[in-house]
Amino acid sequence: MNLTQLETFVHVAEHGSFSKAAMVLGVAQPALSRQVRALETELHETLLLRNGRGVELTEAGRRLLQHGQDILNLVSHAKDDLRARRSEPVGQITIAMPPTLARLHTLALIRAFQAEMPQARLTIMEGFSVHLTEWLLTGRTDLALVYNPEPVPALEILPLRRERLCLVSPKDQAPARPPTLSQLSRYPLVMPQRGAHLPRADGAGGGHGGRAARRAMGGGERTGDPGLRRRRHRSCGAGRGCAADLRAA
Repeated sequence: MNLTQLETFVHVAEHGSFSKAAMVLGVAQPALSRQVRALETELHETLLLRNGRGVELTEAGRRLLQHGQDILNLVSHAKDDLRARRSEPVGQITIAMPPTLARLHTLALIRAFQAEMPQARLTIMEGFSVHLTEWLLTGRTDLALVYNPEPVPALEILPLRRERLCLVSPKDQAPARPPTLSQLSRYPLVMPQRGAHLPRADGAGGGHGGRAARRAMGGGERTGDPGLRRRRHRSCGAGRGCAADLRAA
C-alpha cells in the first residue's frame, strides 16, 4: 500500500465514481482502476462494488475510507508544517533608538538582521528618549531602546543593561573622592538640554539633592560630538579621578 493508491481510493469513494475521480485528479480512468485493484489485491478485500451508476463501498471499504482520510490529513499537516518552517519571514519591522546608541549599534544590527531574515526589511529611526515612548504608543515604531523608561501599562519593558554614571573632569580638577549627587551643584557641568535624557540616579528629575546643578554648557541627547569627545579624552589622560563614580546623597 502506498499514498498514491490510498489517495486514489479515497477520491473514488468520496465521488462515488471512477470517472468523476479521474476528472478531479487529472488521471485516466483505467489508471485509477488499476490502483484500486492493486490495493484490493494487497489487502485481500473487496473495497468497492461497481454498478451502472458508479461505485458503492463495502464494509471493508468504509473502514478503509476513514483510515485513509485520517492518514492523508496527517500527511497534509506534516507537509504544511515543514513548508512553514522552511519559509523565510517577510515584512518590515521598525526599531527606534537615541542617536548615541544608533551610531554604536545600527551597522551590527542591520548585518545580523539581514543574515537571519534576508527577505524582511528593517528600519532604524533616531530620536530622543523622551519621544521614543510616544512613538511606541502611536505605532510609529515596533521596538525602541530607551533610557530609564517610565512604566506604561500598554508597553512591555525589558531591561537590557545598566550604565554607571560618572563625573568626567580634567585630571587636575578631579575630586579626591567620588562626590555625592548633592555636591554636584558646586561644579559647572556639561549637561543635556531640558527634555533630553539624563540618568536619574536619585529617582527624581531636575535638581540633585534639592539644588539645581550649574549648567556650563547645554546640548541635546546627541552630546557625543567627536571634537568634544577628543577634548574630554585629552583632559582626562590616565590620571586618578578621571571618571569618579557618583554616589547618591
